[in-house]
Amino acid sequence: MADHIIWGRIQELLPVAGVLIIFFDETHNLTDNANVVQMDNIRKTFKTLMVSSWPVGLIISGLPSLIPEMRKIDEIRRRGQFVSVPLLAMPDDNEMVGGIVSGLASVVGLSIGEEAALEIAPRLVHAALRRFGIAIELIHEAIELAMLEEKPLSIEHFATAFTDRTGCGALMNPFVAPNWAELDCSLVLTNEPPIEPILPIDPPRRGSRTRKKGGRP
Repeated sequence: MADHIIWGRIQELLPVAGVLIIFFDETHNLTDNANVVQMDNIRKTFKTLMVSSWPVGLIISGLPSLIPEMRKIDEIRRRGQFVSVPLLAMPDDNEMVGGIVSGLASVVGLSIGEEAALEIAPRLVHAALRRFGIAIELIHEAIELAMLEEKPLSIEHFATAFTDRTGCGALMNPFVAPNWAELDCSLVLTNEPPIEPILPIDPPRRGSRTRKKGGRP
């Protein structure tokens, strides 16, 4: 079925369903590889959704590569509010992350001490590769584990959530390993830190070859 037919049908159903907001997640997957014609159709679709007889609000998220294309859509540029989510930083964001851990736990009636939350925070930032979204996902997964066990939220639940997500062993788990700040948390299915070759600070030079005087015998 052609794209314009699909979107036409969607526009017919929006008022029927009472939809007021549409969330387009990972929108860069649409725009990054789109050709000129496809990109023009995407812009027209977004514009139509915002100014049709049943206008809806759009939430559009994606990687930074999406920004230039969104700037070209006049309605989005004029009416939109643009928010950048920076990478988390330690120790600046530790208190905020600890507060989020405590706050989300309290939503479902779980308890966690303030000190425990602050202990988890820097490890969580590191485990999430400093990405806010991954940090939130890990919190949700740890909370789910605590709820299943009917126990207070603890660092052990975060350790299990990280293992479930990455398949890494304890030595590569930032919620377990004592050298957690040195771990590469982008690795998966790894039980211990990779052994990197260590070269001498000043490797000896190879001896230079000298020719015998007089040439060949």
